[in-house]
Amino acid sequence: MGKLTDTKCRNAGEGKHADGGGLYLHVTAKGRYWRAAYRFDGKQKTASFGVYPAVTLKDARLAHAAFKAQLKAGIDPNAHKKEAKAAAKEDARLADGTSLHIFANLAADWLNEKQDCAPATLKRHGLILKNHILPAFGQRQSETITALEVRDHIRQIAETRRETASKTLALSKEVVRHGVTIGLLQYNVARELTAPAVVTQPMRHLLTPEDIGDALLAIDRLPAFPLVRAYLRLLPYLVLRPDELAGLEWREIEGDTIRKGKEAMKMRREHLCPIPTQAQAILDSLRPLTGHTAHVFHNATTGRPITTAAALNAMKRHGINTTSHGWRHTFSTLMNGRGYDRDHIEKQLSHTDKNNIRDTYNHADYLDQRRTMLQAWADWLDDLKRQALARECH
Repeated sequence: MGKLTDTKCRNAGEGKHADGGGLYLHVTAKGRYWRAAYRFDGKQKTASFGVYPAVTLKDARLAHAAFKAQLKAGIDPNAHKKEAKAAAKEDARLADGTSLHIFANLAADWLNEKQDCAPATLKRHGLILKNHILPAFGQRQSETITALEVRDHIRQIAETRRETASKTLALSKEVVRHGVTIGLLQYNVARELTAPAVVTQPMRHLLTPEDIGDALLAIDRLPAFPLVRAYLRLLPYLVLRPDELAGLEWREIEGDTIRKGKEAMKMRREHLCPIPTQAQAILDSLRPLTGHTAHVFHNATTGRPITTAAALNAMKRHGINTTSHGWRHTFSTLMNGRGYDRDHIEKQLSHTDKNNIRDTYNHADYLDQRRTMLQAWADWLDDLKRQALARECH
């Protein structure tokens, strides 16, 4: 049949029309495409050179000749072309600021991967990135950041805020590890770094019956915003985490049980919490105030639930020597000491078992046992409060 001519190219019907050496014009209902069949590393492949007549017969032959020269040199022209396109695309992303090679974008991509975390956790991560990591490294190319730079930055933060330095380093390691995982970075430069030791203070919590009774009585008498006072009264009865209780929604209350969805829980597991009669009475008293809204502790001024900080500040102002979270420590210590089943206590606190295998197979809720346990706990708290009141009267 001989080589193609422009006339043949214009008049060719559907099908493949060879020009020799592997080059051919592939005519379909959608157009006329220059292609070539070739083999590389034992695999049959196809190369494309454009669309006729935008790419003329002469141009297609020149492109095919260059293509064959690359094959002769041991280069897969298709792979080379893809790499060149990828490099050009990355250059463009670097120019317009969207490249993951820019550390701020890598951090944002990591944070997006963590969307299954609790909202409060995501917020903390975001604040650490914004305030302590991105100002130093945000606009740098990730692969140019050195371990020495990260170490010096962490040490500078630690001069005044050791705990913040520790959290900053931990988050930096996570972001860089993400870069390694997605193939962007070769290794984690921060992996071997350690933050200066943090001397932690034990979380303030009460253990003696007298201190507990006095604190409960003081909470009842707080001259605080009614929602804050009700929130503080519920914490010791329910021993939920402070933010889990602050964000409680009316729809989560199912009779004498609270059902918190996994999205609202720190450990990302649904949690059922029995409601003792004392706590039920407090919740019932709030319905006239916020029952028409989504959240039990809806603040009409802000349009959002009350904050845990507001509750903590109320206790501080009136000398109540515990924290919102401290009631959980009190409950755990005393109920273990009183001989209650450890599994029931840990499930009530929504803790996971440190033994990962045991935790995987132990999905029991122990709801009936926990209901009995939590009611006994609430009754004991009320008894301590009565004893505190009696002491005042003598």
